[in-house]
Amino acid sequence: MGFFQEAFAKDISWLSFGKLRASWGVNGNRDIRNSSGGVERYFSIPNLTTGKYQFIGPDGSIITVSQLWVNRMQNDNLRWEQTTSYNLGLDFGFLNNKISGSIDVYKKVTKDVLVLRSLPNVTGFDNIMFNLGKVDNRGIDITLNTQNIAKENFSWRTSANFWLNGTK
Repeated sequence: MGFFQEAFAKDISWLSFGKLRASWGVNGNRDIRNSSGGVERYFSIPNLTTGKYQFIGPDGSIITVSQLWVNRMQNDNLRWEQTTSYNLGLDFGFLNNKISGSIDVYKKVTKDVLVLRSLPNVTGFDNIMFNLGKVDNRGIDITLNTQNIAKENFSWRTSANFWLNGTK
């Protein structure tokens, strides 16, 4: 049995449609953009890099030498970013859906934000990936639609949107 077939809703003739929505979820992020824009997935473990350099021998000859070094500091305490999202929404229609719309209120909290922290040069590394801080994002989205004219060869509809978002 639908909402408008319920006994308490039979006298609500001006309301064409109504739906209340709620959601909650948690997701994680392990992909971090490096300085060149690529995605790094293993920032918690050290990275070995190879290269070559030229060495001048005692007799003046130039010798090419291979090298291997650690170019990323290990961080055993590194965790995924974790975002918890809450959303409460209302979809509605009035006067045979001549006026319709939706209202959504949301909140997203991201903790253990992944940040590339600079290190002193004496460590031998430029930076280390680190979990630092929390981001709180909340807001409201409102959409209002009207059907102003609906004729066989002509229709006029209007939509208005309003949103307000705050991040802390």
